Amino acid sequence: MLGLKKKFILAPFACLLTQLAVAQDEECVLDKSNLDKTIKICSTVINSDDKDNLEEAYSVRCAAFALQGKPQIGIGDCNKAIILDPKFSNAYRNRGNAYAFLNDYDKAYTDLSKAIDLNPQDAKALSNRASLLLKLERNQDAATDADAAILIDPKLDSAYITKALVHARKAQFSRALGEMNTAIELNSERSESYRARGIIYIYMKVFDLAVGDLNESIELNPSDALAYFNRGLAFSYQRDYSNSISDYDKAIQLDNQLAPAYFNRGLLHIRHGNRIEATKDFEKAIAIDPSFAQRLKL
Repeated sequence: MLGLKKKFILAPFACLLTQLAVAQDEECVLDKSNLDKTIKICSTVINSDDKDNLEEAYSVRCAAFALQGKPQIGIGDCNKAIILDPKFSNAYRNRGNAYAFLNDYDKAYTDLSKAIDLNPQDAKALSNRASLLLKLERNQDAATDADAAILIDPKLDSAYITKALVHARKAQFSRALGEMNTAIELNSERSESYRARGIIYIYMKVFDLAVGDLNESIELNPSDALAYFNRGLAFSYQRDYSNSISDYDKAIQLDNQLAPAYFNRGLLHIRHGNRIEATKDFEKAIAIDPSFAQRLKL
C-alpha cells in the first residue's frame, strides 16, 4: 500500500510542475529576440479577466511595438497604462523611448525624467535619458546620467556606450575604447556596441578596425542603417569608393530620411563626375535637413 500511495502523491506533483512551467513561459515580459511572441502574450493578458497586472502588460507591449518600428501604437498602449496607474514609472520610461524613436525628443525627455522622478533607482531610465542627452549634444549631462545608471547597475552596457561616445567627442579615445570594451564584455551580442566602437575607430582614423567592428554590427543586425552609413564612411576614407557607395545605398534603402547618407553619396558622385546624381542627392539631403545647404557653400 505504501508504494501505491507514493505513486498517487507523486503524479499530481509532476503535473503541477508542468503547469507552472507553462505559466512561466506565458509571462508578459519583454523578449527582444522575439517581439511577436511578447506582443501575443501581453495581448492575451490584456484580453483576459485577470486585471491585476494590466498596466504592466500595456507597458511591456508598448516597448515591444516601439522596438518593432511601431512607436505610435506603442504610445497608445503606454497611455492606457498611465491612465490605469499615473505613478507607474515603467510606462513613462517605455513611452519616452517610443517618443525617442519618433525623434520627438522633448516628449521623450519629459517622460524619461518623469520615470526617474517616480523611481530614482531605475537604471534603464537613467541610461536611456543619457543616450537622449547625447543626441541633444548635452554631453556632460549625458555622462552624469550614465554614471548614475552604472552606480545602480554596473552591468548595464548601454550606459558604458554613452560614456564612451562622450569621451570620443572630447577626443579622449583611449578612455572611449576602455568604456566600449567594457560594454562589449558585458554583452557581446549587442550590435550597437560594435557600431559605436567602429565610430570611435573612425574618429581615430583606424579604418580597418572600424570596418571590422561595423561588419560585426551588421552581421548582428542587418537592418541597422547607421551601421551601413558608418561603414560607408570608413570605406570612403580608405578610398574604397565602390563599397562606400554600396553602403550608402543600403543605408538609404533602410532609412530614406538619413540625410548624411544622401549628402556623402552626393560627394562621391561628384568625385566620379556624376553631377546629375549628385544634385539629386544634395537636394534630398537639404529637403530632410536644411543645414546641409550651408555645407555646400563651404
